[in-house]
Amino acid sequence: MLLAPNKITTASLFTLSLLAFPAIGSAADAQAAAPVRVTAAAQATNGTVTVKVQNRTRSKLAGRVSAKAGKVAAGSAAYRVKPRRSATVGLSLGAAARRKLAADRSLRLRVTATVRGRRSVTTAITVTGPGAAPTPGGQKGKGPNWVARTDSTGAYDDFAFTLAGDQVSVTKRPMAFLQCAENGGSYDTYGSWELFQPAGPWTLGAQSQEMTESTPLVNQMAGSSPHSVRYQLRTSRSGDGISGQLYMSSAWSNYDYYNNEIVFVNCFGTTSFDAVQQ
Repeated sequence: MLLAPNKITTASLFTLSLLAFPAIGSAADAQAAAPVRVTAAAQATNGTVTVKVQNRTRSKLAGRVSAKAGKVAAGSAAYRVKPRRSATVGLSLGAAARRKLAADRSLRLRVTATVRGRRSVTTAITVTGPGAAPTPGGQKGKGPNWVARTDSTGAYDDFAFTLAGDQVSVTKRPMAFLQCAENGGSYDTYGSWELFQPAGPWTLGAQSQEMTESTPLVNQMAGSSPHSVRYQLRTSRSGDGISGQLYMSSAWSNYDYYNNEIVFVNCFGTTSFDAVQQ
């Protein structure tokens, strides 16, 4: 008895192609995976730590913010935040956390924001108690070395830098997201993770300082020739930590032989980070 071969439809072939080849925009999706960004005020007031939850999505979000000092629960509170907006939450520290803050004049916390229907986000912060003055170059008794992570997720191993006074020098270069789009031709868009090239020195707190380098890019639109890329390392103090953004932009034109036209390509990307002192 002969069995009829399995019928392979166009729809099934399309489904298989989706499984075999990830979407080009998956790098951009990975960058935007964290639904919220969590920051906190540098100082605790009357035993309360003020935490800001920034909604990075186009949907209303709700969840709970909780903090731990080591293994000790330090406080929690519910939050609701509108799309692309921020909500401020006050965490009332527990008795054990207050005693440690009073004794040490500072408290290292791991703050976790749970988001209904999405993954949670955890960040490390340091808050000080009343009368504690911040050390200009960083935390007292620690060296000039800092380690950072991008998008406030994972281990602090994405890049590293040294801080001398207000001068930041990158010692381990990070990867930053870059989105390139054609203005003409096929109007294609491609995302890529590019090496953030300039080591600096960059000025702590500067938001407009920039450096330009001619460098090859891995983006599919870039080809093999180097391109002039504009870089900015935007930084600001966040308690005893440092947070900021890695910004890249570039532009060029390509000649489309098939359509006999010049196609302009514009690229830009911003990757957020937070850093702690070693």
